[in-house]
Amino acid sequence: MSGSTARRTWVAAFVATFICLWAGNQFTPLLLLYKQNHGYADVTVSIFLGAYVVGLVPGLLFAARLSDRYGRRPLMFVALTTGLLASVTLIMGMWGPLWVIVGRVLAGLSVAIASATGSSWLKELSQPPFDTKAAPLEGAQRASLAVTLGSLLGAGVAGTIAQVTSWGEWLPYSLHLTISLLGLVLLPFSPDTVSPPRVHGQSEPRRNRDRPRARDTTLGMRVLTAPWLFIAASIIYGYLPVLLGPHTAGLGIAYATLLSTVFLLAAAATQPLVKRHLLLPRRGVRLGLLVMAAGLFLAAAAAGLSSVWIGVASAAVSGVGFGIGLVSELAIVQRSADVGTLAARTGVFYALAFSGFIAPTIVAMIARAVPVGIVIVSVASVALLTALFIPRTRQDAAQVDSTSTLL
Repeated sequence: MSGSTARRTWVAAFVATFICLWAGNQFTPLLLLYKQNHGYADVTVSIFLGAYVVGLVPGLLFAARLSDRYGRRPLMFVALTTGLLASVTLIMGMWGPLWVIVGRVLAGLSVAIASATGSSWLKELSQPPFDTKAAPLEGAQRASLAVTLGSLLGAGVAGTIAQVTSWGEWLPYSLHLTISLLGLVLLPFSPDTVSPPRVHGQSEPRRNRDRPRARDTTLGMRVLTAPWLFIAASIIYGYLPVLLGPHTAGLGIAYATLLSTVFLLAAAATQPLVKRHLLLPRRGVRLGLLVMAAGLFLAAAAAGLSSVWIGVASAAVSGVGFGIGLVSELAIVQRSADVGTLAARTGVFYALAFSGFIAPTIVAMIARAVPVGIVIVSVASVALLTALFIPRTRQDAAQVDSTSTLL
């Protein structure tokens, strides 16, 4: 298979995943807009952010298993159409908070299916026989870039529209509807990598029936580490802009967009470096957590001092940690899974990771009784302790030689 053909096989899967993550993150910089236009309280706005998780977690757990059985492309079609419905529902959000909550749940479901299925699909399309030239961690990098860049442009476009026009509650979603149609047109151009069962009652894809399933030895670590990816992200570019909005001289939405953009640009720029220089994925998980903890300490300082510039610094630092952590976590998941369990294990990882979106709601509730800076310092301290106590296992030592030769 030629290099150009190999590129064509994964591009449509990348675009579909990118579009679904656009759907999930376009709402985030608009939180302040909804607060300003409708007078919602901080807790209500945080509930809008957290409603995302209601669609995310079950979607990740169930869609991933369906993808491992019935194929990647049918599930990605569902993801794109669900994201389309989410944008339609969010357009109706100008008429009441219930529409916003339902739209956020649907957006979470779209992102859930795309994260588990799209990441698995990209990994499989980044190896023989589909791509004979990709490096061993190319699939993890492509998946993490689709997630990061989709989130980046979704937030950047929506926030810019909301700041410079009066159409922020409907135009961003309308643009997403347009690119969703493009994704549906392109979807058939990536080949499916899982053959669905052809015999009624067959429990898994034919090509995987006789392959023993590898035991997942990394789940315990992921329970501790994966949620921090989106605890950091949701606090930095979901909650911090709401806190600092009154100190932005009337540019609160632009500031929210700036934090999202800085965070996700830092993450995207960091990810290719991880593939080249990281000696061991678990080491990358620890490093990512340490950097995210540093970013959260800066966020606490920004909240305590009401400093918008320290807030920008916290976004940049946390974004670097997010980029390191996401690629490293995905690399560990992809190494621990066989073909028949890849999407399911990827789904479990993302379910754990996206559970971090409830953090702003919890922080906002505690901040009613405790200064918010102290609350965020406490969160950062727990992240730091988690990073310091990630255990080194025999599996790590066994992988050092093989990993260092691949990167």
